Amino acid sequence: RDLHSFTTRRSSDLELDDNLIRAKAFFAHTYTEMGDNDNAIDILIPALKQAQKLGDKEGEAAILSSFGTTYTNKGNLDLMISYHEKALEIYNETGNEEQSIASLFTIGYSYKDKGDLDKALGYYERTIVIAEKLDNKRFIKNFLITLAEVYKLKGDIDTALKLFKRREAINVTELTKHDT
Repeated sequence: RDLHSFTTRRSSDLELDDNLIRAKAFFAHTYTEMGDNDNAIDILIPALKQAQKLGDKEGEAAILSSFGTTYTNKGNLDLMISYHEKALEIYNETGNEEQSIASLFTIGYSYKDKGDLDKALGYYERTIVIAEKLDNKRFIKNFLITLAEVYKLKGDIDTALKLFKRREAINVTELTKHDT
């Protein structure tokens, strides 16, 4: 889940900047995906300091998101949420709505895993609002199924079915082959 979302983000997020901050985030993420969380953290700590020193808000947010993923793998959802909340704040500040979507969804997913379905719904609903604003059908289609799942877990089968039907009504021909 995380590797796919990370690698499909805007290409500008993965471009090598002069200070390689995003490359360091990607490198650390690779360690995280391999289960080597300690090496990932060893890369992320100085990279975060570097981004903050340079005033690179997008780089800082990317590093914070990578910290969040690393702490998810270490089983610490509270720290994961904290790091993604900090990244979300920066993405909101910089107007990066696509990355805001990713952070909102990830935080919502963590609350769902923790069993706090009401908080999960709040984050998922904010995710849908932004995805609809951006008219990102791939995001909408993916998020509606997750939103329906939470309503199902809450016992609201009618709402879950409505969301599932809404998801199925999204015109697949408007999506790219990669999106389906």
